[in-house]
Amino acid sequence: MFFDNKYFYPLIDRMKKKNISIPVLPGILPLTDVLKVKQFASVCRTTIPKKIEEDMERFRQNPQDMEKVGIDFTIKQCQDLIKNGFEQLHFFTLNNYRLIKIVLDAI
Repeated sequence: MFFDNKYFYPLIDRMKKKNISIPVLPGILPLTDVLKVKQFASVCRTTIPKKIEEDMERFRQNPQDMEKVGIDFTIKQCQDLIKNGFEQLHFFTLNNYRLIKIVLDAI
């Protein structure tokens, strides 16, 4: 799982250079709540891009707008992965199919 594709692409390049050819699916967690995402990211030892964290923080008092900012970011992340040849994505749904449907409809 990651929130910044710039870390994923070099990993795949390093794997290719070492002739590691196992399938790797990008793990996508739709962003909805900045505090929950920070907590989840710390457990998984991943980072959140500063810009998206700041953008979401601005809407801390308005959860619907915070979710919209996060989902828009998630959609752009997925679109970038697909544009770069990753046709299969693994979504961490956390039992919230509504968010995944929004992302899938957009990509």
